[in-house]
Amino acid sequence: TPLASTKTVGARPVQGAFNLPDGRIIAPGDPYRSVLYYRMAKHGRGRMPHLGSSEVDTAGLRLVGDWIRTLDPARLGRAAQFAAAAARMAVQDAGLEPESLARRRGLVTIGTTNGESQDVDELTAADVRDGPDRMRPELARRVPPQTIATSVARELGLSDVDARVIGTACSAGNYAIGEGLDAIRLGLADYVLCGGSDAVSRKTFAAFHRLGLVAP
Repeated sequence: TPLASTKTVGARPVQGAFNLPDGRIIAPGDPYRSVLYYRMAKHGRGRMPHLGSSEVDTAGLRLVGDWIRTLDPARLGRAAQFAAAAARMAVQDAGLEPESLARRRGLVTIGTTNGESQDVDELTAADVRDGPDRMRPELARRVPPQTIATSVARELGLSDVDARVIGTACSAGNYAIGEGLDAIRLGLADYVLCGGSDAVSRKTFAAFHRLGLVAP
């Protein structure tokens, strides 16, 4: 059966959303708003399957969560996508498994200069051209810089983790690495995912051009 024919993706549940924020049967890209995922993860009333099992199938739950995350990469801005992809590659290069990190205390600290400034570009253009009613809400949800760090935690399924964003212009990535080093030395985290992430935008280009820092 084609996924679209199931009418589950993005659909509001008719039997209750279990107080999930803006809950959907399957929320594209976000298992934590997906009733399907929640019911598989819980015990007691509302559990799925309701009969035949009293234990959470952790392998199946992880598989479904990973699948839901792949449904809509556009929910993330470009900088958040870069950060999530780089973090996954870093974990793989280190020979680690996300499942092992999920059971340990961690820190995600990402430096950024302009965050999701390309989304701000588009929102500003829409406001100037057509007024605020024509600004796309999904872009506004991607703008807060904190989403860059939380996207890493969500991508890897990390729960016991402190996710932070440092906005100190060009030095931001180095500050994030320094904060990660301090956290390890002080015993505040067992592992750290740190670095910098930015996406090119008209705002960034125009600012550096105005400063005379862009080659003609």
